[in-house]
Amino acid sequence: MHNDNVEIIAIGTELVSGLILDTNSHWLASEISVAGGDVQRITALPDDAHSIVTELRAAVDRQARVIITTGGLGPTPDDLTVEAVSRLARTDTHTPAEVLADYAHRRGITLDEASTPPRAKMGCVPETSVVHLNPVGWAPCFTVRVGNSTIWCMPGPPREVEGCYSVHIKPELE
Repeated sequence: MHNDNVEIIAIGTELVSGLILDTNSHWLASEISVAGGDVQRITALPDDAHSIVTELRAAVDRQARVIITTGGLGPTPDDLTVEAVSRLARTDTHTPAEVLADYAHRRGITLDEASTPPRAKMGCVPETSVVHLNPVGWAPCFTVRVGNSTIWCMPGPPREVEGCYSVHIKPELE
């Protein structure tokens, strides 16, 4: 298996302040180990673009083959994961039409109704990323290659982490 050297980065000021327990990293580490991966590091970071870029760059420099992030994909100004990953990958961001169309379809609303600024922000991804639609929530997960590393970014709610991991990441690791 070529998924040795996996790193997990949990993003959210609520995690590092102790407001919310980071159950995602524990669950992911267990699942990745069962799938044959070797988790080398788990890091929790605040909602700070500079900190996120710095830690992602360090993980790439450590030759992590797979870097999995959780959190920071929401509609609020402190959700900075997409901005940070885009900066690291030296690319712009965009909201793919397929993400908005999927949201509208699953909610039974028109594309215009789905295309609000908060939903557009939650659907925003780096332009060079591969989008993986979220099977249980709104913000998609996505992958970006940087150097020899594949960075997987997922939303933070545990139900969405479990859905995105099970549908998209687990099959890749196995």
